[in-house]
Amino acid sequence: MLKKTLPVLLLAMALLSCKKTYEKRTLLFPCVPFDENLKYEYYDADSPDDTTGEKNPSNVTFYALEEIPAGYIALPVKKGGTILYPSSSDYPLFRSEKVICKIQPHTKLHKVFFVAAAGDIILNRGIAEVLEEENSAEAVFTDTMSLFKDSDYAIGNLEGAVTEHDIPWPKTYRFKFKKSVLHFLHDAGFDYLMLTNNHCYDYNEKGFVDTLTAVREEGFATSGAGYTYFDAARFYRENVDGTNLSILSFGAFPTERTGFDGLIHASATDTRAGILWKSDETIKLIEDETYEKPDDKIIIVNIHGGYEYSLKPSDDQIELYHKVCDAGAAVVFGSHPHVLEPVEMYNNSIIVYSLGNFVFPGMDDMPNATDTMVVRVGFVNNRPLYFEKHLATIEDTKVVLK
Repeated sequence: MLKKTLPVLLLAMALLSCKKTYEKRTLLFPCVPFDENLKYEYYDADSPDDTTGEKNPSNVTFYALEEIPAGYIALPVKKGGTILYPSSSDYPLFRSEKVICKIQPHTKLHKVFFVAAAGDIILNRGIAEVLEEENSAEAVFTDTMSLFKDSDYAIGNLEGAVTEHDIPWPKTYRFKFKKSVLHFLHDAGFDYLMLTNNHCYDYNEKGFVDTLTAVREEGFATSGAGYTYFDAARFYRENVDGTNLSILSFGAFPTERTGFDGLIHASATDTRAGILWKSDETIKLIEDETYEKPDDKIIIVNIHGGYEYSLKPSDDQIELYHKVCDAGAAVVFGSHPHVLEPVEMYNNSIIVYSLGNFVFPGMDDMPNATDTMVVRVGFVNNRPLYFEKHLATIEDTKVVLK
């Protein structure tokens, strides 16, 4: 018996003798309570003891990823003039502990996945002519393009019909674009186009079908718009560099003065092409998407709702957007008011109540309607932890960062 157990004992002793003491590092996130107008764009690791409030916020707290409380966002770190995220091997903030093991533990890095979003885009009122004459998206999107191209995914709201159909809905304002200029939105960096807006039916069902077909043929993602209700009521799902995205758009805008009602006149049915509309069934779609592997995806919901030219969200708007977050959305991007509205962190979700106009000439006489922004949200382990608001202004056929 001793002869049989001796080799096992010797092996165990050999393994124990191979253990060494190593330093185990856990990355730390400098965090602050969410504020859409946060003064600090980063935490300055070169001046960690700053007490003047000039470089670092006084209320910054350092957390490991799993410790970050609800309602907090993280700041990127500046070190040696370089902006660093926890996906970098040079990330300087960590806590360490001594561990005894056979193999030196690796520092776990955390990938940051950025989604950029912008508001209403039209391709008429001189936009198409500029794009074609210059043969460049930069002629219209100027320095905002880098924000989309530097992100992992980009979303915009295409406000109008891509069609040659000539029979319009009897509305005050109608927008119609040429299919030949759609590719410039790809060039600008957009991946997904929202179609569930109050101008989707400007040229009736035929114009809507033409738009949906053109957008899909051009290779843009979209959802909440379909040839039938079944088609419209499907999330767009895509794996982007290892990150699973689930995106849904729907309409919630008020009836227009001309009588156009999105629910009655533009919502998809079993026999009519159209858009997804706010309803208990739509909330259930989001809940169902959440319950299926809830930690395995980022759920983004785009809502065309609220009231035009209102600088604050209405009570019913807030209630709806909160309900969407409770159902599982990590981010809600809102549009329709044509002006900017506040950004809120609700539990662990971010709500942008209105992204305003983005590429939209002819708004100079409307108060606040030429103020716009690009929002970038950075996700770590599918949770929104980084937030950037880049203010811009519309100058005729251009949009320019401030």
